[in-house]
Amino acid sequence: MRRDTLLAVGFLLAAIAELQWATTWFKATDARLSTTIAAMELFAAGAALLLAAGGLFFAEHRGWALFLGLMVAAVAHAAFVVTTVPLPILHNVAAALAFVGLIVAAWGARESTYTPIVVRGGLAIAAIAGIVWIIAGMQSDDSSFMVGNAFAVIGFGMGAFFAGPAAE
Repeated sequence: MRRDTLLAVGFLLAAIAELQWATTWFKATDARLSTTIAAMELFAAGAALLLAAGGLFFAEHRGWALFLGLMVAAVAHAAFVVTTVPLPILHNVAAALAFVGLIVAAWGARESTYTPIVVRGGLAIAAIAGIVWIIAGMQSDDSSFMVGNAFAVIGFGMGAFFAGPAAE
């Protein structure tokens, strides 16, 4: 149970990262439709990670909530890559890594065949995506996303460390 609680805290931190990115995109100076759509995609990813975190507190809902939350967050990142193509390459690489990591973690989190090592691997890839986001932010001299970047590394890293067997 302790492991699930710490995994949920990791997902909460990752959700805070997504929501921080979403609010930063909402406050962007250019109020283009693509900027608003990107913000909504990040908000959806944050809400999905909140669902995954919440599902960990209720054993009877753990399987579907974890799978659905990770899958929706992954799809939101894929949509983010598609709608923000003019971003610098490292930003798109980071979002693509997050997509791959979350898809792998969702695959491992399937209720019928929960595989902790696959979940850990996927969340580790997502944590690496956070590191790439930090590097991309430093290269572009944009610190507005840095809090979310750090929370993504910590949250997904905690998830990779604490993902374990399903609680009995």
